[in-house]
Amino acid sequence: MTLKMLTTALSALTLFIAFSASAGVITDTNNDSFIDTSTGLEWMDFGINNGQSYNYVASQLGQGGQYQGWALASKEQVYTMWANAFLGLGASDENANHSGTGQLYVSDGYGVSGSVFSETFDAMGSNIAYNIGTPYEYNYNLAWFAGNNGLSYVYKQEFTGSYYDLNRNDIAYIYDNNNYDSNLNRSYEQRSTMLVRSTVSAPATLAIFALALIGLRFRRQARR
Repeated sequence: MTLKMLTTALSALTLFIAFSASAGVITDTNNDSFIDTSTGLEWMDFGINNGQSYNYVASQLGQGGQYQGWALASKEQVYTMWANAFLGLGASDENANHSGTGQLYVSDGYGVSGSVFSETFDAMGSNIAYNIGTPYEYNYNLAWFAGNNGLSYVYKQEFTGSYYDLNRNDIAYIYDNNNYDSNLNRSYEQRSTMLVRSTVSAPATLAIFALALIGLRFRRQARR
């Protein structure tokens, strides 16, 4: 019976890993966050801490703070996640080092509905939408991180209105060449701060669950 349970658990784990490998790199959660499955890191959605300054968000990371359990994302973490999210999707314009090493720029979607980034954009959330309900609706998203020379940012823009959707490219990029520290204490609805935390990957969670079931089975047999 134990061997059968082990075989079933391992089979389920194999299928789950295969499914995860074929799914997108960026996956949505129900916790106002998304996960980069290639690193296992969980990122706060756009649209959660927007309207708050970088320094205010940083002040809320400790015990009892509004964002307890989260951390300011490092430059390396941001570069890696943005590359995992947007490179290799088949965008019409893709440059991994547009503004400097690792500072990518991608665009796609002109003349078609949506773009190759649509699912990723949806998983990440959005800071603010303009011209809602009109043919010129679009989502604007800028998020700060500590870069090479001070405060820097990632940017993504999705055109969702019926006219803009067909006549503009959705875009995403990293810009890390200037010092934007003058914005450390400024609050904008369009701008947020990149926060990250470690998470247990779904396959690992399933494996832990399977082992727990097996352990419980052994305990029950030992009592007989």
